[in-house]
Amino acid sequence: MSRRPEQTRLSILVSVLLVAALGLAAPRADAADIVGRLEAYYKSIKGYTASFAEEVTLPGASAPMVQKGRVRIQIPSRLRWDYDDPEKSDIVIDGEKVWVIQSKRDEALYWKMEEDRSSPVAYQFLLGVGDIEKSFDVKPQEIGGGAWRLGLAPKGGLSSVQQLALEVEGTSPRIRAVEMKGAMGESVRLVFRDFEEVERFPPETFQYRPGPKTRVRDAMELLTLPGGASETPP
Repeated sequence: MSRRPEQTRLSILVSVLLVAALGLAAPRADAADIVGRLEAYYKSIKGYTASFAEEVTLPGASAPMVQKGRVRIQIPSRLRWDYDDPEKSDIVIDGEKVWVIQSKRDEALYWKMEEDRSSPVAYQFLLGVGDIEKSFDVKPQEIGGGAWRLGLAPKGGLSSVQQLALEVEGTSPRIRAVEMKGAMGESVRLVFRDFEEVERFPPETFQYRPGPKTRVRDAMELLTLPGGASETPP
């Protein structure tokens, strides 16, 4: 599947969101211990929610664009990424489809999860099959005050991300920020707060049903048919 702007953004977000709020246990741990504890913690929880601030700096920009919102994740296959700004496109993963929703314009773009073959890391943690050391070269660096920076260099198959780093802090560390640099030179910094484990969300949290007048577009049709689009909800 060819890379679309919406998918590039989603791949960057989801590939790190699902490790962005995971707990670590020892501030002096070595790289192997950090990775092992991170993955063990992720597999031990059933879901979580957190507020976020997203700072995006485009090439040549003097200052980042800042947006805020909240993420909700039900492991292993559901996600809701909501911006406070109604102009931004929210993301819903319902277990089968990825929806990119522009509520103000009453538009929605979707594709099936299995169709997004070009960025396998994007969903691996969400699906509970993540292997950090298989996907990344990990370089931990202590940055003072009990904080660590974990550099993650993609080993391949993640063309949308050039650089990725996690910041963790505290005697019982949690991720405080994620920094990324995209293939086009854009920089993204995600800062997470108010992390809370959730046993189970209401089912409707991860459901999206287009309205009768919503313009629904199938990403695969847009890519394979010149000017093609699906106007009927699947």
